Amino acid sequence: MYPIHIVFACNDAYAQFLAVCFKSITLSQPIVKNKTYTLHVLTDKLSKSSIKRLKEAIKERADIVLQIHYVDMNVLQGLDAERFTAFTFLRLIIPNILPAEIERVLYLDTDTLIANSILPLFSLDMKGKAVGAVTQNYPSAKDNIKRLNYDENKGYFNAGVLLIDLKQWRENNVMKQSIDYCVKNIEHLRFFDQDALNVIFQDNKCELPLCYNIIPANLNSDYYYTPEHLDEIKEAVYRPVIIHYASSAPWYMDEYQHPMCYLWDETNALLPQPAKKDYRAKGLLRLKLKWYHLLCPNKKPQPTPISVYKERIKNIL
Repeated sequence: MYPIHIVFACNDAYAQFLAVCFKSITLSQPIVKNKTYTLHVLTDKLSKSSIKRLKEAIKERADIVLQIHYVDMNVLQGLDAERFTAFTFLRLIIPNILPAEIERVLYLDTDTLIANSILPLFSLDMKGKAVGAVTQNYPSAKDNIKRLNYDENKGYFNAGVLLIDLKQWRENNVMKQSIDYCVKNIEHLRFFDQDALNVIFQDNKCELPLCYNIIPANLNSDYYYTPEHLDEIKEAVYRPVIIHYASSAPWYMDEYQHPMCYLWDETNALLPQPAKKDYRAKGLLRLKLKWYHLLCPNKKPQPTPISVYKERIKNIL
C-alpha cells in the first residue's frame, strides 16, 4: 500500500466547507497501525481562524495530520482571469509542490465528503496509467468530448476526484502541458483544466467505479440502471465512498440539492463551528429568495430521496 496522501486546493472563504470534508475523514477512515493520513492543503493564504477550524475538525485523530502549502500564484500566469480564476488550476501543480518521494496522491475538491474507506485506492493497480477518475456516463457529457474533438468512446471524466501517479505527472510535466493547452484553446474550454486533463489523459487513465465520485448527474443517469452496471450503482447508493457535491453545494439554499446532502448536513453539525448556509444568488434576487423561502419554506430546493434510487435498483433485479 502507498502512503496515504490526500490533497486539496482551497482559499480562505472555502475553508469552512473543507472542514466538513476533514471531519468526514475522521469519521469514515479506519485506524491502521503505523499508517498516517496526511492532508495537504494548497492555498494562496489562510487566516488563523481558518487554520484553527481545519485543525479542530481532525483533532480527535492523532493519525491524521495537516500540511499547508502556500503557493505563489504567479506560477499560473498566462491564464485568462476574466473567464476563470487561476485558483482553479492549483491541482495541476501538485507534483511541483509535494516532495519527490510521494508517488501517489488522492486529489479532492473542497465540495466532497468521504463516507467509507479510501484505502483501496492506495492499493489499487493503476496498470501504469497516470490518473484514475470516474467517467461521466450521462448524455450531455458526450457534448464535452465533441467540443474537445476527440474519440467519444474514450469518455470524459470529472476532475474533482483524481487518483494521481505523481511520478508520471512529473516526468510528463502535466502542469505545463495543461496550462499551455488552456491558453491556446481558451475559446473551446468550458471546464478549463478539467477539459485539458481529459485531452491529455484520454489514453492514459484508469477508470474508477462510480462510488468514488458520486455526482448527481451520474446518479440520475439511466446508464447505470441496467443489469450490466447493477453492482456498480448498488455500491454507490448503498456504500458510497466519495460524495461530490458538484453544482449541488449543500451550503447554498437556492441550489439543486444532492440526494446525499443529508450526510453533509449531519457531518457539518458535528463541528465545533459548523459551516454557514447561505444563498448563491446575489443582490436583489438573493433578497427576494430569502423572503420567498421564509414565507414558503416548502419551496426551497429539495433533494431526491435516496429511497428513489434504491427503488430503481430493485426494479433491475
